Amino acid sequence: MDHRWWLTRAAVLCGVYGLVCGIACVRHRSLLYPAPPRETPSRDAVLEWVQGNDGEGETFALCAFAQRPDARTIVHFHGNGEQVASLEQFARSAHERGLGYCAIEYPGYGMLSQRAPSETSIYRAAESTLRQLEQRGVRRSQMVLTGQSLGTGVATEMATRGWGSRLVLLSPYTSIVDVAQRLVVVLPAALIIRDRFDTRSKAPSVRVPVLIVHGAEDTLIPVEMGRGLSRLFPRARFVELAGRGHNDLFADRARPVWPMIIEFAQDRSS
Repeated sequence: MDHRWWLTRAAVLCGVYGLVCGIACVRHRSLLYPAPPRETPSRDAVLEWVQGNDGEGETFALCAFAQRPDARTIVHFHGNGEQVASLEQFARSAHERGLGYCAIEYPGYGMLSQRAPSETSIYRAAESTLRQLEQRGVRRSQMVLTGQSLGTGVATEMATRGWGSRLVLLSPYTSIVDVAQRLVVVLPAALIIRDRFDTRSKAPSVRVPVLIVHGAEDTLIPVEMGRGLSRLFPRARFVELAGRGHNDLFADRARPVWPMIIEFAQDRSS
């Protein structure tokens, strides 16, 4: 067969591949941040809206402040398919147990759906809200940072900036690039994705106690990532949940997870 036919075919394939890579590069944030339809959280005697501005746009958090001024406060960074309105039951539960709780919203999600999401904008909104909590009397030493899935990268970044005395990571990833490369093997994820959330490189610098919980049957973020991170954080405890996947850590059959977090948050040992 004429070699020119092969050259033409190779050129077409290369062109198609380049086009796909280009589209992925332009649209990767819309794929990375698939926010659910906006919901408005409750506001009552227990739940309070904490609203502010980080210099580039509005910020928002749903909080239940503890009654005791010395109580710990769980500061939570949610997963990709969630928003703070999905977390009211955890805020009420923590409050009932004498803890504070604050779920921080991301740009592009929930009450901040008008803002554009990115790694930088999420970090900016998160730290701005943490400063508001500090101004409300919640000291850094009282904050227990928790993150689930996407939120584990946010929580880890805030810990590297000196926020929180403890860190909980639920279904954590080594980096978003690593996760994307697993899902789309043929594309060069490291060249396409700009929002990296590189937890692996940050883990050794986090000196606070860390609790990592990961489902053994997680097909989105494999348990090997959580296990590997537990060896990089200097003070990490790793819990692997048999039979659990990515989205059922808090299902009825996984009730021990929430009490585990409460116990870890209340622990005053160094």
